[in-house]
Amino acid sequence: MCMMKILLLGHYHQSMIDELAARHAVEQVKDGDFTKHLHDIDILVLRSHVGVTTADINRAGRLSLIIKAGSGFDNIDVNAARNRGIVVDSTPAASRSVADHAVALLLCGWRRLPLFSSELRAGNWGIKYAQLARDIEGHTLGILGFGQIGRLMAKRSAALGFNISVFDRSPMKREKQLVAEQTGASFTNLEELLSRSSALSIHLPLTKETQGMIGNVEFDRMPDGIVLVNTGRAGVVQRPALLAALRSGKIASAGLDVFHSEPLDPADELLNLPNVLCTPHVGAQTSEAMENVGAAVVRRIEIHATALLSVIKQQNSVVSG
Repeated sequence: MCMMKILLLGHYHQSMIDELAARHAVEQVKDGDFTKHLHDIDILVLRSHVGVTTADINRAGRLSLIIKAGSGFDNIDVNAARNRGIVVDSTPAASRSVADHAVALLLCGWRRLPLFSSELRAGNWGIKYAQLARDIEGHTLGILGFGQIGRLMAKRSAALGFNISVFDRSPMKREKQLVAEQTGASFTNLEELLSRSSALSIHLPLTKETQGMIGNVEFDRMPDGIVLVNTGRAGVVQRPALLAALRSGKIASAGLDVFHSEPLDPADELLNLPNVLCTPHVGAQTSEAMENVGAAVVRRIEIHATALLSVIKQQNSVVSG
């Protein structure tokens, strides 16, 4: 076994830390500046809240592997890493947990639970007459992105009674067609999906193509009183347009687990709007998800360490020969 020096950025399941520490040299920086730890590491493991820049990568002269503990690479300068020959990988092992959280936010928004709860705490029992929620049957949930989480969201939401409409850039993939058949989901273009959906759930990665794809024009296409759920990436939605739609009532209720700046500022306007339920990017923060992600990280590191050891043995064999 080839012993590696590993830097962990953020919080992880203890079982992962213990297993790695038994075989490798492990450092952990839970919060704050990590740059002084980069110069002699072989492997970097990070979560969504940490950004890794070109400068960071250049500081890490020995770095050979970056692992995102989760999905997506929008917080990593992937081009800079690959130009250095550094492998960049992810461990999307928390899809079920994120989908469960998205359903919870959807139902809270659909039945106006944040509003009813806050009004009741303020002594307004009469809110039950002033605001009416809706039944699910006959309404359409639009899903943006039909990867693992989007497909799980479709299964859960169809079981609740929603009709499912999907916008996805690669709808012909077999796994996507299979789930569409199982749930009765229909694939459509973005404009049609927005116009016919009573609720919208975002499950897209943040890329050049998806950055800011939902703005004022897109909100105008949506019916009044839509419910919005975002457990994907905040940057898919333009923040000024989001705030305007929330203030105007275009969005009746929103459930947000991701934000344009994290951690979210306690003074952020989103926290003071009565039709918004905010959670601190906890979609993947279940004990099972953390354990699954940790196990995936360990497996990926051991594969990498084994491959490096094989290369070293081959080099030594050539030298000795």
